[in-house]
Amino acid sequence: MSWLAGDLVNSIIREYRVEAEDEWLKCHALVYFDSNERRLLRNKPKYSGKSIELAGLFDRKIIGFLDIELEETQGSICYKKSDGNGMVWDIGVLPEFRRKGIGTDLLNAGIVRGKKLGMKRLEA
Repeated sequence: MSWLAGDLVNSIIREYRVEAEDEWLKCHALVYFDSNERRLLRNKPKYSGKSIELAGLFDRKIIGFLDIELEETQGSICYKKSDGNGMVWDIGVLPEFRRKGIGTDLLNAGIVRGKKLGMKRLEA
């Protein structure tokens, strides 16, 4: 991981867990609070097919997230009609943890997991 040594020693990236939905929603709200989009979700999105849902944690608190859905039918969610597509639906990091490589680490972890599931291409 590229997070600053010493700064984020107790940091990890792990699979999202349903029991952490309230914490995920709070993190999501804070991430989008200062953006032009200002989305407020009441529930974490659920995906019908294969998905990669990751959380970045610092001291066991969610500080970032990544959701990728893997396309099962060509052209159903991705622009390019080819095998092995994935779509980044959501990625974000709390403002106080930005510019430390957390978003990059989440994306890289998502790509590694996606390749294991047959993903060849990723759209955002």
